[in-house]
Amino acid sequence: MNQLLTDIRNRFQAIFKKNHLAFNMNDISRITGLSRSQVHYWEAKGYIKPVNYQKNRNHVYDYLTLIKIELIQSYLKSGFTLKMASQKASQGRKYAELIHYIIVNRIRSIDNDNGLPATDFGALVNNPKQHVVFVKKANGDVIAKLVKKDH
Repeated sequence: MNQLLTDIRNRFQAIFKKNHLAFNMNDISRITGLSRSQVHYWEAKGYIKPVNYQKNRNHVYDYLTLIKIELIQSYLKSGFTLKMASQKASQGRKYAELIHYIIVNRIRSIDNDNGLPATDFGALVNNPKQHVVFVKKANGDVIAKLVKKDH
């Protein structure tokens, strides 16, 4: 893997590991379309939580909370009550956390596969010479394939 791609991988992982992806209430409102009062209400009801709660301070939310808000809105559009939408979105959080873990801990390399962007997610447990690699094709589709690696 060339040095530039190694550097990019390391920087991506550092960003996700340190959880730099944080949003203030204005960001949340702009991104999700929720009003500030809705954000306050959802917070007061316990549906969302800021990562740095201090009374009379700006509230900051991590990207997992942003994902939860988007999930809640999706469930609301499907006809669920706010309470039920929040419960369903909370169940989805464990999958968002899994994706976060994979990004931080499983990406082994960022590379090219016949000129297309590719990411190596490491070896299979039962076959360490076979790596799971995802490749983004020119049409935008992402495919997964097993690649034999001898190192």
